[in-house]
Amino acid sequence: MKKIMLTFFAVVMIAGCSTKAVFTPLYDSPGYLLDKDKVTQLSYDVASANNQLAIDMLEILKTSEDNVFISPSSMMIALGMTLNGATNNTLAQMLETLHMSDYTLEEFNDALRAVQLVLINRQNSTLNMTNSIWIRDRFEERVLPSFIERNKKYYGAMVAVGDFDDPQMTKDINRWVSDATKKRIPTAIDEPIDPLTVMFLINTLYFNADWATEFDKADTRKQMFYGKANKEVDMMSAVLTLGYSDVEGKKVVLLPYKDPDLTMMIIMDDSSDAYSADQLIQLAQQAQKNPKSVWLNLPKVLIETKVDGKKLLQQLGMIDAFEPNIADFSEMAKDALLTGLHIADVTQKTFLSIGEKGTEAAAMTKVEMRDESAPMFDVEMIVDRPFTIVILDTRHSLISFMGYIQNPQP
Repeated sequence: MKKIMLTFFAVVMIAGCSTKAVFTPLYDSPGYLLDKDKVTQLSYDVASANNQLAIDMLEILKTSEDNVFISPSSMMIALGMTLNGATNNTLAQMLETLHMSDYTLEEFNDALRAVQLVLINRQNSTLNMTNSIWIRDRFEERVLPSFIERNKKYYGAMVAVGDFDDPQMTKDINRWVSDATKKRIPTAIDEPIDPLTVMFLINTLYFNADWATEFDKADTRKQMFYGKANKEVDMMSAVLTLGYSDVEGKKVVLLPYKDPDLTMMIIMDDSSDAYSADQLIQLAQQAQKNPKSVWLNLPKVLIETKVDGKKLLQQLGMIDAFEPNIADFSEMAKDALLTGLHIADVTQKTFLSIGEKGTEAAAMTKVEMRDESAPMFDVEMIVDRPFTIVILDTRHSLISFMGYIQNPQP
C-alpha cells in the first residue's frame, strides 16, 4: 500500500510573512495552557527526567566541533505531544528515552502539564511557549479525536487544517512560529511540503531575561578565548557577589537573573567526565551556599545551532518510532499500521544571545512523520575556554536550556 507521511515539529523559534492565511483553526485555542495554576513544587522525578535528557543530549553532541545549545524542555514537550499517538513498544521506547518509563500516559501528561506551568509562570522574565498541530486537509478524517483532545487538554494545542500543497501554508506555519519566538528562528519548514507529509506538531519556546546586575558595556574588552578556534572575543567584565565553588577542578559560578527563581550556572571543568542530573543540581547547591566576590570575565555569545534529532534519539534508544514497518502510532490516526505512519526526521534549532543586559534564547524541535589594575575580589573566573552553561530554575531544580560553548562568536 502507498505509504503516507506525518510530520511533527517541536519548535522554539521561527519567522514568517503577512499574506492571508489558508488554514482553518478547528478549536478556539491560543496554543498554550490557559490554566494559570502555579506549581509550587515540581516532582523531583519529573525535573530529574528533564535534566537527564539535557545531559544525554549534550554528552553526545559536545564531541562535535560546533557549539551546542539545546532545550530539553522543548524536546520533551514536542515528543510528549507526539507520543500521545503512540502505543505498545513504540510508546514504551519513547517514554524510556524521556526517562519516564514508569509513568502511565495520563501520569506522563499530568507531569508535562506541570512542567509547562513552571516554565510559563515567571517573574521579571519572559518565557513564551506555544503548541500547535497542523493537519493536511485530506488527512483530517483519519486523525483520532482522542489524540486531539489529549493535546488540547494537556498542551493547550492550537489545531488547524489546511492545504499543504499551497505554498502559503508553509508561510502560515512559519509565521505562527516566528510570531511566537520574536522572529529568532526564520524557518521551521521549507516549501514545498513533501506530498506524504500529513501533520506537523510544533512546540515553540522563547526566553528573555535580564541579569540581576547588568554588565557595564564600558568594561567589555577584546580578550583571547582558547578552544577549537583560538581567537579574540568581546569579553564582559564585572566584580559581583555570586554563588561560587571550586571543587575537584570544577569552577562553578551562578549568575542570577532578575527573576528570583532563575540563574545561569557556568561551569569550567578540567575533566571531560559526564555529569548526572543529581551532580548538576549538587554543583548549583554548593555554589549557592558559598557567595563570593567574583571578578567574572564572560564572553558575549551570539550563536545559532541545528541538531539532527533523529540520529540523536536513535542513539538514546528510540528506535521503533522511526521504522515504517514497526512504528505503532495507532492512537494518532486510523490505519496507522497499514500506512506505515512513522517519524521520518527530528530537528532542533536554537538561538542564544548572552550580552551585558541579559540572555535571549529560543529553540525549535521538528519531528517529521511519514507514512513512509584589577579590582578587589575574593576569586576570579575568566571564562576564556570552552564552558558549559545551564539555565536553571533553582526553586524547581528544572533545566530549561543547556549548552557547551566552544566558539562564542562564530
